[in-house]
Amino acid sequence: MAKALEDTAFYRFNRLVSLNEVGGDPGKFGTGVDEFHRQNRTRLKSWPMALLASSTHDTKRSEDVRARISVLSEVPNEWRAALNRWTRLNRKLKSMIDGALAPHRADDYVLYQTLIGTWPLEGLTNANRDRYQQRISDYIVKVAREASRFTNWVNPDEAYEAALSGFVSGLMDPRRSRIFIKDFEEFLATIRDAGLANSLTQQLLKLTSPGVPDIYQGTEFWDDSLVDPDNRRAVDFDLRTTGKKSDDDLLSGQAKLALTRAVLSARRERPDVFSRGEYIALSATGPEADSVVAFARAFEGDVAISVGSRLIQRSGDVFGNTEFWKATVVELPEPLFSSESDAGEDTPFGSSTLELTRLFEKAPIAFLKSWKGTT
Repeated sequence: MAKALEDTAFYRFNRLVSLNEVGGDPGKFGTGVDEFHRQNRTRLKSWPMALLASSTHDTKRSEDVRARISVLSEVPNEWRAALNRWTRLNRKLKSMIDGALAPHRADDYVLYQTLIGTWPLEGLTNANRDRYQQRISDYIVKVAREASRFTNWVNPDEAYEAALSGFVSGLMDPRRSRIFIKDFEEFLATIRDAGLANSLTQQLLKLTSPGVPDIYQGTEFWDDSLVDPDNRRAVDFDLRTTGKKSDDDLLSGQAKLALTRAVLSARRERPDVFSRGEYIALSATGPEADSVVAFARAFEGDVAISVGSRLIQRSGDVFGNTEFWKATVVELPEPLFSSESDAGEDTPFGSSTLELTRLFEKAPIAFLKSWKGTT
């Protein structure tokens, strides 16, 4: 099963590679909010202590890579136009093998999606180019061997694999591909923040949904890992304990780390809320209601609320864009905001609705808690 489907078919059928994950179904595009809530209620009832994992040693692409690639589903026309431009620009980088250009367009397509998911957040620089190029070159050769179309593990086609590596090298050569790199980074800039928002929402939902969340090595920061051996690289523990990559909390990954730390601290303070607590789906109303997913976990007067965003690339400025969320609110059922919950009038629980212009003032996610007997 694994060899035929996940290690062959998933490397051939590359319509949207963020769907081609272990245990996944690339024929199914996403899950609606109602279905998400239904599955969570089922998990709470039947498997409340089951593992919740978004990256593992065996994933084809890390959680953050998938989150960024998935934004392409929101911009199909722009994506198609970009692919057409890049195909024309990069034709000169291909090799002729047995009368045909190599690499094949099928490999081009998975390569461009991979670049969308893994391109350095700081951009391609002299400092990171060689290492990144080698990682992508090694990866795309493995992809081609797994797909077994033009090369394979038993009888590798050295000429085709050399063409693949040469193509990757040419794409990242600032002298040969200056126009492509500029165009690619401009396109990526239009979807990057939506991908980061996807990652933060995914992390929040994983940490607070019914089940036991697992954080694979290194993924408390942004993680651009691909399939093994790429996802077996050593974790930079010094970075995680003493510093950060840049002064930008978003680009450095500090935002993801801060979210992870805050929710895990809450789980430690009130473990019963998350292991035994009731699961309460929350509804949103307003013009952007379809872009919200929210629920509460409640146990004996303790309440934690998770609010995330989805499908928000169209908002433009994803972080701090309060105008986009104007007039959209999350509705709270009466037990979550009554005086019996010990929530004061100056807390988000002090009314029957949560205004997203307030909650999403800095980032399009929010985690709220109200512990019984505390303010």
